[in-house]
Amino acid sequence: MVTTAGLPLFDAAAALRARDEGIDRILRSHASFIARARSVAVLLAERHGTVTADDLRAELEPLGVVPAHPNAWGASFCRHPRLEWTGEYRRSAQPQGHANMIRAWRLRRDALQSAGPE
Repeated sequence: MVTTAGLPLFDAAAALRARDEGIDRILRSHASFIARARSVAVLLAERHGTVTADDLRAELEPLGVVPAHPNAWGASFCRHPRLEWTGEYRRSAQPQGHANMIRAWRLRRDALQSAGPE
């Protein structure tokens, strides 16, 4: 069975491919936003221990830094070289997020070790 989007119904491999292709499109088409958001995400993780898309949004939206596509908030964390998922989810407080579960991120442990004392 095929959905209206042309994707097979209940095909995990197709779902993962579609996810990865969507992330790739956002990372390419929003490169300058992603670069800025990633820098801020690292600063927030350094300051608070963890960071979420809500935290990032709360920091950047008041400055007028908003991506053209809302998926860029979450894509900012995908394949991030300095952040890793904590294994925890938090409930989003963003009204447009409908209280969905979002990932919490922290500095990668190997990034912390390589930073060393200053």
